[in-house]
Amino acid sequence: MPLPPGTRLGPYEILTPIGAGGMGEVYRAKDTRLGREVAIKISPERFSERFEREARAIASLNHPNICTLYDVGPDYLVMELVEGPTLAERIAKGAVPLDESLKIAAQISDALEAAHESGIVHRDLKPANIKIKPDGMVKVLDFGLAKVPGAPANKSEDSLTLTMGLTETGLIVGTAPYMSPEQARGENVDKRTDVWAFGVVLFEMLTGRRLFAGKTVSDTLAAVLTKEPEWDRVPPKTERLLRRCLERDPTRRLRDIRESRFLLEDDLPATLPTPGRRLPWIIGTATLAIVSVMMLVFLWITTRHAAPSVMQLSVDLGDDAALAPRRGTAMALSPDGSQLVFAIGQPLVKSRLAVRRFDQTKAVVLPGTEGSEAPFFSPDGKSIAFFADGKLKKTDAAGGAPVALCDAPSPREGSWGEDNNIVFAATNHGGLSRVPSSGGLPQPVTELDKQRGEWTHRYPQVLPGAEAVLFAAGADNSTGEANIDVQSFKTRKRKTLIEAGAYGRYLPSGHLIYMHRGTLFAAPMDLGRLELTGQPVPVLEDVSFQTGTGAAGFTFSPSGTLVYVAANPEDQLRPISVVDQNGKVEMLPLPRARYTHPRLSPDGMRLAVTVYDPSGINIYIYEWAAQRLSRLTVQNGNSDNPVWTPDGKNVVFSSDAQNPGPGIYWTRADGGGAPQRLLEGSGQSPNSFSPDATRLTFDRVGAMAGIWVLPLEWSDAAGPKAGMPERFVASAESGAEADSGTFSPDGRWVTYVTAPFGLPEVYVRPFSGRSQWQISAGGNGGEMALWSRDGRTLLYKGILDPRLMAVNYSVSGDSFAPGRPHLWSETQPSLQAFDLMPDGKRIVGIPSAPQKEPTHAIFLLNFFDELRRKVPLNGK
Repeated sequence: MPLPPGTRLGPYEILTPIGAGGMGEVYRAKDTRLGREVAIKISPERFSERFEREARAIASLNHPNICTLYDVGPDYLVMELVEGPTLAERIAKGAVPLDESLKIAAQISDALEAAHESGIVHRDLKPANIKIKPDGMVKVLDFGLAKVPGAPANKSEDSLTLTMGLTETGLIVGTAPYMSPEQARGENVDKRTDVWAFGVVLFEMLTGRRLFAGKTVSDTLAAVLTKEPEWDRVPPKTERLLRRCLERDPTRRLRDIRESRFLLEDDLPATLPTPGRRLPWIIGTATLAIVSVMMLVFLWITTRHAAPSVMQLSVDLGDDAALAPRRGTAMALSPDGSQLVFAIGQPLVKSRLAVRRFDQTKAVVLPGTEGSEAPFFSPDGKSIAFFADGKLKKTDAAGGAPVALCDAPSPREGSWGEDNNIVFAATNHGGLSRVPSSGGLPQPVTELDKQRGEWTHRYPQVLPGAEAVLFAAGADNSTGEANIDVQSFKTRKRKTLIEAGAYGRYLPSGHLIYMHRGTLFAAPMDLGRLELTGQPVPVLEDVSFQTGTGAAGFTFSPSGTLVYVAANPEDQLRPISVVDQNGKVEMLPLPRARYTHPRLSPDGMRLAVTVYDPSGINIYIYEWAAQRLSRLTVQNGNSDNPVWTPDGKNVVFSSDAQNPGPGIYWTRADGGGAPQRLLEGSGQSPNSFSPDATRLTFDRVGAMAGIWVLPLEWSDAAGPKAGMPERFVASAESGAEADSGTFSPDGRWVTYVTAPFGLPEVYVRPFSGRSQWQISAGGNGGEMALWSRDGRTLLYKGILDPRLMAVNYSVSGDSFAPGRPHLWSETQPSLQAFDLMPDGKRIVGIPSAPQKEPTHAIFLLNFFDELRRKVPLNGK
């Protein structure tokens, strides 16, 4: 029943009805406290606590093109009153001229970008939710509110609005003609669903007609899933942008709405292949044998004379290829572009290297390369260097016995310079080293800058001429991004080229390319002066990237070819489940997300978990009884590695917060009060409390790497006070990194992980003593060790066989006696991370990634000429 004028909703007085929408009725009202007019949307249902929290997060958006959400009532929203017609009303008068359409689209894009950077997805972008003020300013309405339950609407446009849940998988939320394909299928959605809707809205503005329409909702959804847009109806200037927005495969769609502006610039050529204009050269094993594809690559590289447009080839390297980047890229292109070395088999532990010459029919497996990673070629292309068994090795590209050059216990790639020296990152917590390609004692090349909080230098590239090295200088590895620095070998002076990027590489085209937020960027670079000469420009959106390690899945040759592995963000989304020893799996009622580090409270009633999302990395608390997931950390940085205090009242975690600075923090588990810094410094991660909470183990990387113990004094009023940290196990003692120190239930023992002989292994040491016992056995390696609460069993995850292993143990005085490792459960699933339930019979875990490795590599031929057109050198 409509509300009559004069009705009061709290401090708001209803004036006149405005209309009705998918959420309910909309009224003009007066805020009697502030004396301003507002718009009120009334829902036929009361809002949940979760929606109120999310709506208040939306209210924090502050952007001139976003309609401000002022307040949330029990069943109503109070919003900025925006005068002027909706875009739907404007389109009803006919197609919008190109210039006007682009001005409107640019403002919509700005609004979406601001929301996406705050982790908010609209999910119901459509002309009816866009208003145009009399001065031409655009306001986007209803950000993030498409999921609100509501009654069916009366307007014809909103009659196709489907609102059937709160983000659970399998439920449809949105308005049918503007839904993305994944949204129409009821799958999980992210900001790319807004990119699709943006494309649909722009198409409608330019043509004056709906892109997807049908007599029924089913007909409309069928069109969304199958109909090909009539590209000849849109201006050529906008076609490239629309094709990128309207890719049905979200992994191929424009990833960030901010990049829409670059696809509209007049000076950018439309020569990079787009899905709607696929080249006949895009060939896979379904159409031609792989030898034909490789021969085409070889002939292209060796016979081309002119500089035609970039050509794209999608090549399947075989079912056993393992191309995903991890601690480095899994492939390398030879300097002349005639051969590709890549990993096959199970990554890191059972992988081997194979070389595919493009003028031959088969790949050749290189003997002696078991457990290899991060291969790279010599400048003449005759040799291949790689890392395996804690060593830097090299082998002949044609095959032969590998030769060990030096130690490299935890490498992060290397580069073979023209002076026949190899610069490499031997560990994850130090500077770069250099060793002759014939082998010898490595010499330091770079030093960590402690004032900048650096603890790792990685992914080096010796620049042409072998006079300088490009590398990543990191202070934190939670996002994988760092400074991209360059240092002269002669002067040892270095400078920062990019402050937030990953996996920087200089190309002979005269460009620096690097990854940033999942996109490959390029900027012109002066090799002589070692500096950038222009602004970075996005060039590819779908290059695979390993968050955390900072490795990217691309390689190149000076001949002008770029090879990369396409990303699939959906592979990173996981559920959280409870598994018993009989193999029974119970999924928690949560949407799939990028979860990690699950940690149960001492009473088992709450679960702390890290969540990676577009707004950053944060810790959430799941309450078992209420089935509620709430964000715990709200900081100006990323938060990770949650650890409960023994009483369950507090959580400590690591953070790279800018203010007051990075370090280990603590906060109340109920969310009361702001987080407080416990220990200053980057590269530090908490692990475990002693039973009396007077000590905390934590990992430290950098010059003082290893496992440390932090003494603590607790006060009910002031919280914990930290004492002077003491090192418990130094990484240098074992010749490799040592981490993950965890107290036993009685506090007498500490289990930890180190890798003195190649694979990481689990050890136990008394807290007050130097003896140690190896727990993991059988050549399987081990990590993520946990104690059962009954003090009888240790659990850990294997490496070669990534299932959970159990070890029964007994204690006699100062002696620790571990039994033989056995499977925790014969029917258990593979888990990425886990914690043990209090009963010791169940675990809560995050499933491992699908074991299917990417096997397709995408070749972009003549890529350098494309870069010079897209990112001109010296302003030309």
